[in-house]
Amino acid sequence: MKILVIGRNGMIGNGIFEYFSNKYEVHGTLKRFARDYPIKDHINIIENIDLKKIELIEEVINDLMPNVVINCSGIIKQKSVEYSNDDHIYLNGQVPHMLLKNCQKKDIKLINFSTDCVFDGKKGSYSEEDTPNAIDVYGSSKAMGEISQDGCLTIRTSTIGLEIENKHGLIEWFLDQSGKSISGYDNAIYSGLTINELSRYLEHILINFPKLYGLYNMASEKISKYRLLSILSEKLRYCTIDIEKNTEFYCDRSLDGTLLNSKTGFKVRSWEKMLSDLALKIDERELLKN
Repeated sequence: MKILVIGRNGMIGNGIFEYFSNKYEVHGTLKRFARDYPIKDHINIIENIDLKKIELIEEVINDLMPNVVINCSGIIKQKSVEYSNDDHIYLNGQVPHMLLKNCQKKDIKLINFSTDCVFDGKKGSYSEEDTPNAIDVYGSSKAMGEISQDGCLTIRTSTIGLEIENKHGLIEWFLDQSGKSISGYDNAIYSGLTINELSRYLEHILINFPKLYGLYNMASEKISKYRLLSILSEKLRYCTIDIEKNTEFYCDRSLDGTLLNSKTGFKVRSWEKMLSDLALKIDERELLKN
């Protein structure tokens, strides 16, 4: 299986690239030169692919002719303020549809990622039947990019893990607080996956359900961010953080992943197991630093 990962420099893109590279022929695009990123090697890397010039990625797809294109590009919530509304609409909302049009001509499967942020977080346990109701341009633009038609599998999810570039996500922020005291939100409810678990799930789908198309939630058991960080903290060897429970903030964007689980038969591992794996990766990175 030949795979093209668009946006290898992001957390999801890098995680998927590294996971699948162990078994398959995987190519990945970078927004800038490879030397600008702390990546292990530059094998199968395509540099300087800015999706504001959609013809560049179309040329890459035409040259490689992969079996699967995995779109991990787009504006992330943590950097949303740095972009205009038009940028959000184009990169998050329109690019996925442009990619599908190109892939359909060549019978290439497209995997596209959406987010739990398409919802306002007031009720939680959102299913595929719930209508997106984000109140910001980020969530609204991601909803625009959700595709339900044949040729594309849109995975609505959230993920945590290590990053190679901006390090704006929950885990990198948490690790930067080593030696400090932080608030852990007990009423911020989360149903994402670690990037490794997401990659395992995606591989299961590609191997066993290659013709699965449409929009699906990919989710874990619900957990509070306070509990998530507390479990992770207990498993880390080289990072000590005092977490104080905070119950004032409320947000529940949890997704109901029942439909995808029943379609595929995949069982997402417990948070204990997912975070044990993540803690090992964090400890390995800390050892390399020293």
